[in-house]
Amino acid sequence: MFCASLVMALIVGACSTPPKDCTLIGGQSGIIFDLSDAGPLGLNLTYEACADGVCESGLATTGQPTAHLDLDSEVHDVSITLKDPSGNVVFRSNVEPGPFSPATAEPNGKGCPPQLRTLRFAVGADGSLTSI
Repeated sequence: MFCASLVMALIVGACSTPPKDCTLIGGQSGIIFDLSDAGPLGLNLTYEACADGVCESGLATTGQPTAHLDLDSEVHDVSITLKDPSGNVVFRSNVEPGPFSPATAEPNGKGCPPQLRTLRFAVGADGSLTSI
């Protein structure tokens, strides 16, 4: 009886898939918007970026701020608002209707979490918002 149990355990162990090794690289999904051509809009801007009604605000301290939002596989409405230090709106644009399909990345390898979704837009000096 013991031998039969041992043989069965070895067969099951040999047939099972070994656990997948995943690295621990992190990341966040969201909207990345390039401000490199938006210099005439001013400095020290704050942003509000929204995707399908979910928004995040922050400081636009780099040329490519990222609004960390969980994105679905399709996004239909995107808006970005930039304000100067006094709170005046210097840029507002809506991009609709989508759907926009966020780029997907798996920084820890296929089948390993997290699965990141990002959308990229460029803000132009003329007030345009372009998907890139």
